[in-house]
Amino acid sequence: MKKVGLLFISLLLISGCSNEQNVATNDDKSITTNQEEMKRMESELESLKKENEFLKSQLVDYSANLQRLDHKSRKIIKLISQKKFGELKSEFSVEFDVEDNKVLFKGFEDSPVSVELSHLPMYFGYYNPQAEQSEVGYFLYDAERKYSIVFVFGKEKEFKHIYLGEA
Repeated sequence: MKKVGLLFISLLLISGCSNEQNVATNDDKSITTNQEEMKRMESELESLKKENEFLKSQLVDYSANLQRLDHKSRKIIKLISQKKFGELKSEFSVEFDVEDNKVLFKGFEDSPVSVELSHLPMYFGYYNPQAEQSEVGYFLYDAERKYSIVFVFGKEKEFKHIYLGEA
């Protein structure tokens, strides 16, 4: 009986030691997996930080371009309202004709901008930057109607033309 008891105790000790070794191996695997996951997450975080910085710089460019184009648009409409057509042609290098108090931009003669409408307040509508051109849209309101006026600028933010519609 003593021998059986000693054998039983020996088996318990051996199995206990092997179980601890197994637990230690699992802990090592878990630590390695956690470290790999942390490295992956740190790499992803760095990538997101770079993307965030890029988007911030794009937002600054977007805002600055909009401010410049808004300023140009309002100056153009002011020159039209003051009938300073010579200054408009020379400052913005744009081709147009004036007939019956309406400005007809070359290529867009079917969408004249009347001097009367240019006196109405302009309310910002939208900014649409594209690779080839950018558009800045406004709304004009009189007692009876609402108009849409769009200023078109080229790649280098140079003024191209205006088109007008009913909103």
